Amino acid sequence: MGRGASDLTATLVASALNTSRLYLVTNTPYLMSADPQLIPEAVPLREAGIVEVDAMANLGVKKFHPLTFRPLIGLECEVLVGSNPPEGTRIYWGMPPPDLKTVSIVKGSLAFIGRKAGELAKIVAEELTLPLLEAGEVYFKLGPLRGEPINTLREAHEVMRRYW
Repeated sequence: MGRGASDLTATLVASALNTSRLYLVTNTPYLMSADPQLIPEAVPLREAGIVEVDAMANLGVKKFHPLTFRPLIGLECEVLVGSNPPEGTRIYWGMPPPDLKTVSIVKGSLAFIGRKAGELAKIVAEELTLPLLEAGEVYFKLGPLRGEPINTLREAHEVMRRYW
């Protein structure tokens, strides 16, 4: 099934069993606001909504199979993602703060994900002076990137953090 297949298998089984809690054990303690190897200022996400992490997986922002969280949408299953259960990012049906949760470089553009992405897309695009390429309910993309992509990602992370 490809990258992240064990996590997808876990969510399929959890869905079939209608479980109330699922732990996805990863190599990092939490999902982060950006790749900490690129952005040392990245912060852990304590909570996220299932629709938000579904967008993260689908867009390739986090290292999950694109369909990992799809089987859990609409179910009352709390998911904990991290390296040290029961600690980790709590994922549930809802849209907890902050407004924007993560930013990443995806195929030459910046991808932002969070509960108010639709409202903030034009504002952030203006602040970063990048055109808005695509906007959905919980994500938007800006680009194409110019100059050094890591510097642009750092600047984007700083802008995103202002909306926390």
